[in-house]
Amino acid sequence: PEHHAAYPAAVRGALPLGTGPPPDALVALVAGADWGVARLERLRDVEWAEAAALPLPERLVGVSPRLAVVAG
Repeated sequence: PEHHAAYPAAVRGALPLGTGPPPDALVALVAGADWGVARLERLRDVEWAEAAALPLPERLVGVSPRLAVVAG
């Protein structure tokens, strides 16, 4: 975000994952790739580190959950 503006809604809508795929859709994509059983894993340490870097008022609000798709 520091080096460019957000994509226009029309561009995001035209991209296959431009509107932010739901986590279950990502799990289905990975599972379909035959990499083994796919699951979501929450990255609480990443969330903690991100929150720790925020100013206090924003830290109280919290951060968005960070997830990884794990397979195999």
